[in-house]
Amino acid sequence: MKLEDFIYDPSTVLYLPLYKLDGASFMSRDAYGHLCTAYGALWTPRGRSFDGIDDYINCGDKAQFQFAGDFTAWAWVSIPNLPAAGKFPRIFCKQDAASPYEGWFLRLQATSGYWEFSLRDSGGDEMGTSYDVTPTLNTSYFVAGVRSGTTVNI
Repeated sequence: MKLEDFIYDPSTVLYLPLYKLDGASFMSRDAYGHLCTAYGALWTPRGRSFDGIDDYINCGDKAQFQFAGDFTAWAWVSIPNLPAAGKFPRIFCKQDAASPYEGWFLRLQATSGYWEFSLRDSGGDEMGTSYDVTPTLNTSYFVAGVRSGTTVNI
């Protein structure tokens, strides 16, 4: 399968090649063409640079992001510095606007040295997993969170 086949497959609900998408607002490069807005994340030829505090990209609250079943979310990430104690920068997340504890996320918990993938339902019940490895700074990582039935993996 070629990359173009994967990108335009309807099961790919969000594709953001951040090294190609400059400007404050842009369309995702998947079949849905979601309008996304960058908040503080600076564009560089290698991709967006996030400060780990308050920079993010908002792609809206679309029906395609409401995963009821199995799914995989992945990203290429390079960490220039470790977050401060008590900070948990998310690589990606989906939170319900009405219930902020409901949703899913993949984040770096660098002070304890692990990546975490977690899903929470409206009652606050959580399924999660972690991978204990402190990232090497300025190294690219392919990170993925996978939900398969009642199991989550990273």
